Amino acid sequence: MNEDRDEYEELDLSAALAVARNVERLPNPLLHGLNLTRLARTDHWIGKGMKTPWGRVFGGQTLAQCLMAACESLPLDVRETTRVHSFHAYFISPGTAKDVLFSVERLRDGRSFQTRLVRAFQNGKTLASAMVSFQILEDGVGDSYSQGVGGGGGGGGGGKGV
Repeated sequence: MNEDRDEYEELDLSAALAVARNVERLPNPLLHGLNLTRLARTDHWIGKGMKTPWGRVFGGQTLAQCLMAACESLPLDVRETTRVHSFHAYFISPGTAKDVLFSVERLRDGRSFQTRLVRAFQNGKTLASAMVSFQILEDGVGDSYSQGVGGGGGGGGGGKGV
């Protein structure tokens, strides 16, 4: 198996959030743009748009902020053991380099998976929408195959020929 892939799988969400929360110490202005301000005790955040030469909001920043808003909406007790399972996003309309409102809808908070729908708004228009699925880190199918599913040696067929 690829060593880089194994190292990537060991990263946890809490480490990524810790970096994002301390971006003011980092020199890259794009990283500063990941900071979100939560509106009271709601599932709404405000993100600052980064100034660009073309005058529009940078799409990559908007997507990263969507992901950050989704991460911030996770229950604190699962953040350290959760990773992004899937991320699907759509750009709906262009925005300017001004504040963007991120609204998170909690679609599912299950034992193994959490699902969030994030919408980015500016001036009453939807700029982007993202569907983010998180999964709790746990033993998976790959581990089962290496141990022989069903205890019957080899192909996971339970030990009896078919």
